[in-house]
Amino acid sequence: MANSNWENFYKHLGILCYAVASADKKITKAETERFVEVIEQHWKELEDSTDEFGTDAVYAAESVFDWQIESFVTAEEAYNTFCQYATENKTMFTPAVKIKLLQTAEAIASAFAGKNKSEVVMLSRLQEFLKKL
Repeated sequence: MANSNWENFYKHLGILCYAVASADKKITKAETERFVEVIEQHWKELEDSTDEFGTDAVYAAESVFDWQIESFVTAEEAYNTFCQYATENKTMFTPAVKIKLLQTAEAIASAFAGKNKSEVVMLSRLQEFLKKL
């Protein structure tokens, strides 16, 4: 069943994941692979909405993640876009979703040789933002 609210949520999930992966101004293959793995294993189960073509809406996150890479969006621009969306759509961000977002961001940041300073700062900002949301 098509649900544009969830499809839009997943698009912004992709934007957030891009912000975390690109916090150090480079995205590794390991980060991209971890992102795809986390989407498949942890987000696909959240709900069962589809896009207009009948594809699971969660895959919108992957499309947007890739688009952010191709568009050379900065981590800061992506992070701010996510925060604006979250602020305007607070009801989508239940306590369980917030936990899942933090776990996802942590998994991506840790995918390649642990977390670096830029990623730690991004994770800390995200944690504080979600706490206040």
